[in-house]
Amino acid sequence: MLDQTGLSDLVLDSLEEQIAVIDSIGTIVYVNLAWKRFGSENGLPDECEWKGVNYLDICDTSKSVTDCFVGESVAQGMRDVISGKRDSYNYDYPCHCPLEKRWFMMHVTALKGDPLNRFLVAHHNITQHKLTEDMLRESEEKHRIFFVNSPDAYLIIRDGIFVDCNRATEVMLRGDRTQIIGHPPELLSPEFQPDGRKSSESAEEKIKDALQTGKNIFEWVHRRLDGSDFFVEVSIASMILDGKPALFTTWRDITERIQAQEALLESGYRWKFAIEGSGDGVWDSNIQTGVTMYSKRWKEMLGYADNDILPARQEWLDRIHPEDQSHVEESMQAYLDGRTEIYVVEYRLRCKDGSYKWILSRGMVVNRSKDGSPLRMIGTHTDITERKRVERALEEANSKLEILSITDGLTGIANRRRFDQVLAQEHARHVRSGEELSLVMLDIDHFKAFNDNYGHVSGDDCLRRIARAIAGCTTRPADLSARYGGEEFACILPETDLNGAIAIAEKIRSAIIALAIPNKGSTTAACVTASLGVATVQCTAERTPDEIVAQVDKLLYVAKSGGRNRIEFNAAGKGALTSLDKFESNFVQLVWKDTFRCGNNLIDNQHKSLFRISNSLLKAALLAYPAGEVSVIITQLLDEVRQHFHDEETILESCGFPGISQHASEHARLLSEGLELSREFEASTLSVGAVFQFLAYEVVMSHILGADREFFAYIR
Repeated sequence: MLDQTGLSDLVLDSLEEQIAVIDSIGTIVYVNLAWKRFGSENGLPDECEWKGVNYLDICDTSKSVTDCFVGESVAQGMRDVISGKRDSYNYDYPCHCPLEKRWFMMHVTALKGDPLNRFLVAHHNITQHKLTEDMLRESEEKHRIFFVNSPDAYLIIRDGIFVDCNRATEVMLRGDRTQIIGHPPELLSPEFQPDGRKSSESAEEKIKDALQTGKNIFEWVHRRLDGSDFFVEVSIASMILDGKPALFTTWRDITERIQAQEALLESGYRWKFAIEGSGDGVWDSNIQTGVTMYSKRWKEMLGYADNDILPARQEWLDRIHPEDQSHVEESMQAYLDGRTEIYVVEYRLRCKDGSYKWILSRGMVVNRSKDGSPLRMIGTHTDITERKRVERALEEANSKLEILSITDGLTGIANRRRFDQVLAQEHARHVRSGEELSLVMLDIDHFKAFNDNYGHVSGDDCLRRIARAIAGCTTRPADLSARYGGEEFACILPETDLNGAIAIAEKIRSAIIALAIPNKGSTTAACVTASLGVATVQCTAERTPDEIVAQVDKLLYVAKSGGRNRIEFNAAGKGALTSLDKFESNFVQLVWKDTFRCGNNLIDNQHKSLFRISNSLLKAALLAYPAGEVSVIITQLLDEVRQHFHDEETILESCGFPGISQHASEHARLLSEGLELSREFEASTLSVGAVFQFLAYEVVMSHILGADREFFAYIR
């Protein structure tokens, strides 16, 4: 088995480089076979012992055994490495033998991490590299002769200026090389190129492209030293000159070819794009004069005869749809100003019969003035009316699919997916605004028993009616009612405090009762009812929408386990209006709280009395009292309301409440509507549930516990 040292020796002996290791005073502690072989080849005896010899002394006392290098400078370089003044030292030198010329590179560096602080000395044969350099110098001389005497114009650009050129360049530019060398390409060019761009900007861009990609070929207009312009095809290739990046440039005069092309343009460019068989129309516009030629197909596309349209740009402008006018003009101007590279625009164009067709218009400038201003533009018109029709149909189909994907198929209101989307959006918005967000979640009581007794068809119809009732109670644009799943529904109420949320929840609960859908399987009431949970929260980034849903779901569970047909809400809200609780026979009632007092004994006692009579009406409705008994309770409630409104207005007028007129008008409206509903009930055209919903919600909940709070400060 080889130990680590033996393995290292084998590795070093296998190298062609001559390797020696010296200590901190220059004494050789190791040499490999190549080192020994090199000494033998240069006249030293084979048995020469290198270990223990001070290599610095050898460098100090002699040039080398073969006069290879100046010992003093080499020794000093090695001492700098040993002393830490430099990381490494390199020196290349000739070391010829009788049979061949040879060159070597000596490299001295510290052995990184060596605890004995030793240094590596390596000699590497660089003969092939040196011979290649000599050949390159000879080749460069040959190429220099070719460069100078070539009939083609050759130039070299470095750092953005011409640094060399041949005789052919002087002939092409009609001047002397001293007038060329040292100048950038744009100074030997007109201010603008035919495409309208400044020569300085374009030249910089093309040089940059050549440096990045290695080559660039393009057409260019140069200006001779006598002031005349001529066209050239320029070929640029990157090269290295004196260690720095440069460009080798070839010019080929193409003036005659360009002149022939321009003559062709003048005689026939107008119809370059006129492939009438493709169905496209063609237009050719003089930008300066406005004279515009339209092809026969261009006119036919719009239903016109060949002589119906004059050769004027205004003929086109007048037919553009008013809604598209500014867009088309802006697109055209942006192209003419050079802010966009192409002119492509879609718009509607009026036909002869007054209808409109969708047109795809493309165009390009084909002639410019010496300063780059556009003179002439040619383009095509394509009828894309059918494509637009298909696109609109696809958009409508996609819109319908999107609506279907967020709509509950049974009830027609939002589905769970839409609920989750809107809740996430509203949560993020309320985090930013700091406003309160409320959620209502409700479950239909004893719905399984309803399905068992009446069948699933009736169950589906029940859900549809309840969904419509819920949607009718959440009418603000930002509100959302959704079927959460099965017989469970949910409402999102943005920027709604707990008072408002409870009011809407009670409105929903009452609206469901007002539907008077029989449910003989219910142990709560004779009709379909619902249990509701209400949560109002201040949204934060740390509290997720799912956590808010979990909170309101717990409140719903409490409402169901507490007797059903009731509302449970979180106590964290501010100024809750009321609590809806159960009483005997598991029915709900309006419960009076001391926080509802205004401070006037008469008004407070009347409010409490209205609560009591409202609960009596609710009980009569849920227990299906005879219509005559219900009418007595309704009349009693309306009489109490009429007396209360009169007394309240007298008190408010005496205390100087500024909103007395508006308040009295609202009293009159509520009393009038209540009397009308009472008459409809007596005529059997209205259910008791609808009467209760108005009197309990509109009069008691909304007005007495809402609008009346405006005058509390004036009578306390």
